[in-house]
Amino acid sequence: GDRVGFVKPVGQQHVPVGAKGIRVDKDVQLMKEYFGLNHLRYEDMSPVLVPRDYTKRFIDGEVSSDDQTSKIQDAVKRVQETSDVLIYEGTGHLGVRAI
Repeated sequence: GDRVGFVKPVGQQHVPVGAKGIRVDKDVQLMKEYFGLNHLRYEDMSPVLVPRDYTKRFIDGEVSSDDQTSKIQDAVKRVQETSDVLIYEGTGHLGVRAI
């Protein structure tokens, strides 16, 4: 069968996972664990997280859109290399609780 890849490039609601307790979008945790996407790394499935203070940090220049774009592109490339089919999930509305 086809190996399905899943990426939520930008996540807003994140949870700790694994022994290291890295934070990933909650939808990524659900997809990886429910569908057994063991060929994928959490970090690649959820490359960018938007914390509560994201908008302020972006305005203050602490967050670079170029860096985040590169991080997403690199993660997607790694998922594509190990998957036959790739599903993307959108992020929703970023303005909620942003500042």
